[in-house]
Amino acid sequence: KEEIMEELQDALPFCKRGESFWLQYSLVRDGASLDSMLSKVQDSATTILAVETLEGEVFGAYLGMPWKVSQDYYGSGQSFLWRRSLEDEEEVEVFKFSYFNHNIQLLTHDRLIVGGSGGDEGGGPETAQPPCLLSAETNSTLSSCDNTASAGLDLSSRSKDHTSKATEWGFGLWLDHDLLRGSSSPCSTFQSPSLSQFHADGSCFEIRNIEVWALTPCISVEQALRNQQQRRILSGTLLPQQAVAEALKQAPSLFGTRDLQVATKNDNTSNST
Repeated sequence: KEEIMEELQDALPFCKRGESFWLQYSLVRDGASLDSMLSKVQDSATTILAVETLEGEVFGAYLGMPWKVSQDYYGSGQSFLWRRSLEDEEEVEVFKFSYFNHNIQLLTHDRLIVGGSGGDEGGGPETAQPPCLLSAETNSTLSSCDNTASAGLDLSSRSKDHTSKATEWGFGLWLDHDLLRGSSSPCSTFQSPSLSQFHADGSCFEIRNIEVWALTPCISVEQALRNQQQRRILSGTLLPQQAVAEALKQAPSLFGTRDLQVATKNDNTSNST
């Protein structure tokens, strides 16, 4: 909503305030998968992630570095978490980087994470699970071991251990690989509570929609596309000929057919000489 964008302006880094919001990914439009999301957002230097749950809650994060697949946390200290107030839909709460650790953002093949607990030397994210999955694991263990209790074994200590872990740590925001469910827990990276007030215990919420917005100084989509393609050419991820073809495919108004033919002909002539 426009009200949320306006409220987030004051929390953005000074150099980003007033820039245009450019929709890069929408779950409803582009499909529900991390691969689909990454293909749409990986060229964006800074992004705003927004999640809407089935209960109507809206929350997310601002990330100061591009999304990429990684096995370790990375990110910018300018990042923050945010959530819309349930009492006043025009009010947005912001939770900024706390410097407690640098567990800012992480994307793997099966999950997206913003914020974690524990120090930088703590357990790796590859072994950590959100509280909702720990609870599911505990319930599965207990239900599959009904006969164990009758054999005289006490499972209560294991159940308490899982419950303790669920309350002592958590991800600020965790999204599953299919982007259909997620979890949010108190997080030391941003000194934030659970972003979901309906699932404040870290239990899983179901997702209605996810959007990822890029921030750009451009005032039109055409200009933003040109700017993005220039960055990709300079970084070596896109060849000039590919940029022309991609621009024509994404926004035909950028180039007329005749202009594209002339540009291609001139490019081929210069290469042959």
